[in-house]
Amino acid sequence: MGAIRNTRKNKRRKILKDALIEISPYFTNLNYTKNYGTAKGHRVVVSYTFTFEPENPKKNTTYSTPEEILSEGLVNIDSAICLTRKDKFKAIDKFLKQKHGTAEKA
Repeated sequence: MGAIRNTRKNKRRKILKDALIEISPYFTNLNYTKNYGTAKGHRVVVSYTFTFEPENPKKNTTYSTPEEILSEGLVNIDSAICLTRKDKFKAIDKFLKQKHGTAEKA
């Protein structure tokens, strides 16, 4: 039973990590916290709370150049608190649509 529980836990962790890698270019200072509750007398995760900086309403994003969008995405990836260095490299590769491992080599 313990092996099944660990496998489920690892799958959930991988799904969460992959989602954070995908969305990190679009949110500044992205982070998350786990909210715990009890089920059948055990402590379990009942929800996640995601936090990020709100968008600046004075900033006009409708007329941004592609270079500005790329630059802002890379800054947002770097500011993601919840990602490890290796995860940030994965996020850069996905965001720039380049071969896996390219950002780490540069």
